[in-house]
Amino acid sequence: MKVLIVTYKYPPVLSPRAFRWGEVAEWLAQRGDEVAVVCSQTPGAPSQEDRERVRVLRVGTGLGTVSSWPQDVQDGPAGGTGQWHRLQRAWRAAFRWPDYARTYYLPALQAALALAGEVKLDAVVSVSHPFTPHLVGLALKRRLGIRWIADMGDPFALPGTPPLNNSLLFATRNRNAERSVLAHADSVAVTNQETLAAFERTYRGVAGKLTVIPPLAPIVANVPHSGAEPGAGPRLMVAGRLYRKMRSPILLLEVFRRLRELPGMGEATLHVYGSTRDCADHFKNPQYAGGVVLHGVVPREEVLAAYSEADGVVNIGNANGLQLPSKVAELASLGKLILNFCSNSDDASCRFLLEHPLALQITAGTGFDPRHEAKRIVEALSAPTSEAEMERIERFMVPYRIDAVAGAYRRLLSCGS
Repeated sequence: MKVLIVTYKYPPVLSPRAFRWGEVAEWLAQRGDEVAVVCSQTPGAPSQEDRERVRVLRVGTGLGTVSSWPQDVQDGPAGGTGQWHRLQRAWRAAFRWPDYARTYYLPALQAALALAGEVKLDAVVSVSHPFTPHLVGLALKRRLGIRWIADMGDPFALPGTPPLNNSLLFATRNRNAERSVLAHADSVAVTNQETLAAFERTYRGVAGKLTVIPPLAPIVANVPHSGAEPGAGPRLMVAGRLYRKMRSPILLLEVFRRLRELPGMGEATLHVYGSTRDCADHFKNPQYAGGVVLHGVVPREEVLAAYSEADGVVNIGNANGLQLPSKVAELASLGKLILNFCSNSDDASCRFLLEHPLALQITAGTGFDPRHEAKRIVEALSAPTSEAEMERIERFMVPYRIDAVAGAYRRLLSCGS
């Protein structure tokens, strides 16, 4: 089978979509499929390469490239500082459609069509987010009539979805574009049942083509603890980009502050890996500073190594309840205590971890008491993990391993062949 994957982010980019599709593409290639990827240019990476049997084509220039999207979207200017550059960035963002990857569309489409001229493709997969790759997939479907799988890692226009553009200007256009992708794709993959149900409620006639393919857990299972120094307090860890509105650390920081006030917990530390710029004022607040260590954005290998030093790992659920952070499958595989902070009981990560033997659910709402939650964490940290619990984790993780996840994509891809 000859497969083209259209994804804005691909290794060596540090992104959940890149991690997922890097592993899936290599899995397909290792089993004899011919796999090509059209992704965005990446600093330090060649425009073309064979990467683990996968043909990778990196295209696009300017503001739409991976080299600029984090700054353009979240982390400040890509070149220059000060109010003038912030105003320029805000002005660009106000009128761009569909998202920050807009300039990727044309070179990606051209590269895909050129490849289709060389090789008779059997299927194409487009990956979000951002949403732009789905527009490439839509164009290829219309021009080539090829089997098309739209992998909706994140919805684009569902109610409550964080906007990737100016929703005041583009709300109707966003919905129409998402509706068109769902209507023309042969199959649509989502990561959880909540998103599937939301698509069915919002767009008519799509129920038969929606499939849940869950998050992918990398091979980091049952990470042993490296052994804390005598007298050191418990070490907690959270990894991933934090957002003020969508994935706020405020509940975590408040509970952690109360935890450090408990007897014997004064040396507890919370290690934060990933971008915190959108929530910088929370971490600068003196009342939350004690014991918090900010590591920033680091190589993935460093994050995986840090898991071995943690006594507990933290997941912060998304505020809209639909999007399931891909990080949860990774955390579930570690054999560690998981502190799952959710803004409401309908959060997708709450349901995902409901049967996990080492997950402690901490949910905001009426009656939420940070002191009580801190005591629950201390009790959970002191409880030894049994062999039976580790066996339950192994069974729990089976649907989220690469064979299950990539195998599900391969079945969708081969349906039309």
